[in-house]
Amino acid sequence: MRRIFGEDVFIAPRLMEEMSEWVIDDLNTIEFMTAGLVAVAGDMPMLVHESTMSPDSLSAMKDCGLSIGENVITYRDRQDYIGQVTAMAASGLKPVFQHANPPGLFEDCDPAIRDETIRFLNDKSNLGELAGPHNAPARRILDPFDEAAALGLKTPTVLKVATDKPNGGATDVAICRKKRHLPRAYKKFSSADRVIVEDYIQASANWSVRYEILRAEPPRSSGHSTQICMRNGVHVGNLVRAEDAPPATVLDLARTIAEAGRERGYFGLAGFDILVDRNSRAWAIDLNFRMTSSSAFGYLFDALAEPRAMTCGRLAFCFIDHGLSSFLVRCRPAFEAGWLVPVSTFDPEFGVADPGQARCRMMIMGRDEDDLVRNERRLEALGAELHPLRKPPFWRAFLPSSLFGAASF
Repeated sequence: MRRIFGEDVFIAPRLMEEMSEWVIDDLNTIEFMTAGLVAVAGDMPMLVHESTMSPDSLSAMKDCGLSIGENVITYRDRQDYIGQVTAMAASGLKPVFQHANPPGLFEDCDPAIRDETIRFLNDKSNLGELAGPHNAPARRILDPFDEAAALGLKTPTVLKVATDKPNGGATDVAICRKKRHLPRAYKKFSSADRVIVEDYIQASANWSVRYEILRAEPPRSSGHSTQICMRNGVHVGNLVRAEDAPPATVLDLARTIAEAGRERGYFGLAGFDILVDRNSRAWAIDLNFRMTSSSAFGYLFDALAEPRAMTCGRLAFCFIDHGLSSFLVRCRPAFEAGWLVPVSTFDPEFGVADPGQARCRMMIMGRDEDDLVRNERRLEALGAELHPLRKPPFWRAFLPSSLFGAASF
């Protein structure tokens, strides 16, 4: 990460509660999200919640061949995070915030990326300007967003909240395939001032293209994966196979977006969601100028798959009911076999956290797809509740259609 972010900065990844309306409203998830890059941090200074760094979790990561950098710094709660950001900024380091912050909260800090830049780049209403108007689905904005306008829309259509606040995970998206979906979408977005109405794309592939945007060099791709999304658009993981590659149109579009972000003062990690339709045309549908849930997964698969003779992998979001420590003990044979790697964890029994389920992001790998399916089932048998609650291998529908038949998202 130091190579990407530089020497004079630290990563400040926490989403502030008052800014979380269109991302997540669960405090434990907010704290868990801070550990997204722990497994690949290297010597990069980074703040993470203490519940993501339990001794058992660190031991499991070490046993899987991961090295957690000494500059990963833990905080206890919101106030401790604010205090540590302020102190590190006073020492001469510049914070690289991963989300926009409430006005005035860090007014004494000199951020590496301006808050206005983060807000503009991650506001879905600016997608056409960044990707190019012909590279985004046809769209218009309902302002104000009222019930009559919402219920009168033609379907299928896609609604997205137009906001410069943090957004993601499809909390701010409603896919309306039928008229009956419109009232539910209106209720979901009733507190939004402005809503984007976007053409629905019949997609044959849903790619996530990762980018490194450096300050002194041209942006460069750091890999890609296929997204796993439920029918309502909620993102629940990623798939990667060594032999898969997006078409050139997808890669060209991703580069265009990355360059647009760099021109506006952004640097760091980014991930762009790009659909390919039945006519092989690429469409940008979501731009994430921040670390994403698949950032570390991509780096880890690239580093570990080939030496372990693995050809495919899945990023899985897991919930654990009966304690993270005992679950990790049960997983030890899978760690030793090389097909399971903890990308990040959250143990509410360690540190200051609300009661609730432990959770983790796991990289499941296989020597082929059938092996990946078997390993998913083994992980479930060990006590992991894979999100969503659907039996594997439902994700086969998300593999690129050129190889496995058309999928409709």
